[in-house]
Amino acid sequence: MKWTSKYIFKCHLFSLIFLTELVELDCKHEVYGVNGQQSLLECIVKCKEDDLTIIGVNWKKMGKDLLGYYKGKTNVSTGFQFAVPGWNKTSNVSLLLTNTKMEDMGEYECEVLTDSGHDKNTVILSVTAMKTTPTMNSSPENNIKETIYCNSTDSAEEKMIWWFDEDSKNLTDSSELVAQKKDNGRFSISSKLTVRKDISKHYTCNVLSINGDVERTESFEPRSGPPKDDRSVSQWVAPVVVIGSLIVGLLITLLICRRRSQQRKKTFLLCMNRPFRMLS
Repeated sequence: MKWTSKYIFKCHLFSLIFLTELVELDCKHEVYGVNGQQSLLECIVKCKEDDLTIIGVNWKKMGKDLLGYYKGKTNVSTGFQFAVPGWNKTSNVSLLLTNTKMEDMGEYECEVLTDSGHDKNTVILSVTAMKTTPTMNSSPENNIKETIYCNSTDSAEEKMIWWFDEDSKNLTDSSELVAQKKDNGRFSISSKLTVRKDISKHYTCNVLSINGDVERTESFEPRSGPPKDDRSVSQWVAPVVVIGSLIVGLLITLLICRRRSQQRKKTFLLCMNRPFRMLS
């Protein structure tokens, strides 16, 4: 949307009279958006006078008009709108992207025209992929050590992964980071850290953006103590079973012999108690 020469002349006239512009368009210069979510490009009109009337607003990117307002009429492109209802009463001319896409990143220009002057400013939008929770797993190296993996997949940019133990000690220098760029241009990031099994601790991996902001955190606790060796278990289980069987067999044999002995003793006593008959 272009301003008419009458209003442009009016703006220059105010500049000459007051030497400095009475109107300032204050914008947040850098904005970080997330793919698939809303993004807010903040711009507020500030004026040294209390009474301010906004005549026109124009948002554009690379010369293409996205959102325009002039004397009560609004032209809107799909996916863009004023962020604040009743914005012309609050002087908040911020732009809202309702569904941010990767191709939306770039420089945006906002120009505002008021009855007290005009001004323009720019906002740079960076777009990253939607944040996902990193996945963690482990793999035993030997009876003493175990390797923990922290994986962050489908990222629009390269990430950093930092490691910490439960005492907040930074272990990143002991880790190894691998970043792979896939065919679709996105990144898969994986980091591994080797730890001792005999030290039971919580280990945390932080996924950071290229700006150093922590995006996601995940924790993992390795198994405490070395794992049991199945072969050593089988080596002593078999002899124990054999010895146990022999002991049980011996006990059964002793029990049978004892019962037989008791029966013989009982038979002998019965014979002794019977009266003798004299043979004639």
